[in-house]
Amino acid sequence: MKVDENKTHGVAILGCGDMGRGHARAWNDRPDARVTAVFDVDTARAQALAADTGAEVHDSWQAAIEADGVDMVSVCTPICFHAEMAIHAARCGRHVLCEKAMALTLTDADAMIAAAAAASVKLAIAYQHRASPVHRTWQSLIRRNLLGGPLFIRMEDVRGIRPKTAMHRRGMNGGPVIDMAGHFFDLVRYYTGAEPMRVTAHGHCFGRSKPELSSFQDLAIDAAEILVEYSGGHVLS
Repeated sequence: MKVDENKTHGVAILGCGDMGRGHARAWNDRPDARVTAVFDVDTARAQALAADTGAEVHDSWQAAIEADGVDMVSVCTPICFHAEMAIHAARCGRHVLCEKAMALTLTDADAMIAAAAAASVKLAIAYQHRASPVHRTWQSLIRRNLLGGPLFIRMEDVRGIRPKTAMHRRGMNGGPVIDMAGHFFDLVRYYTGAEPMRVTAHGHCFGRSKPELSSFQDLAIDAAEILVEYSGGHVLS
């Protein structure tokens, strides 16, 4: 299905938390899109977003995807649900904008890509840092070879327990490293046009001693030192 640039496209939002609300604002700020369907397991959150956007609340994510007039789907749920939602949306002929990380396994990510290709719909993963003026400036400097190279690039993200404590669950979101390091990997690709060739990593779970996370049995790695070697000799630490 091709995107018709001359019409207003209906959008379904799956997951009405912080990211879902952000997606909804961005879609409704566009002249060619309007949020028409929402779903969240927390009905109150879905109803609040529907009141803000004029969308209809649906009682299942499948119903929101399949609703009349929906052309695009924003998947803003925990990562463990991304694949099944994106695949179903593609099979229904809907374009998909999915929050990162794309999936918890390579098998699921490949299945999402295959479903979109089979249905001739667009699948995009939301790496929003690419839109930042500072990162666009870095890309311009690097692509013009004004910094020389190969480059050694170091990026850090240091913070405490995530406010969304479920982010620390291995089976739901993969953990803070999965959540944040993907931005770094993607930005180096964006800056340089190079692809990662080899990865070395060591990680630990410091959250095991935190009372806020004591109810979780599947805590994920939350601290890591990662070295990524890219084509062209670039290195990300």
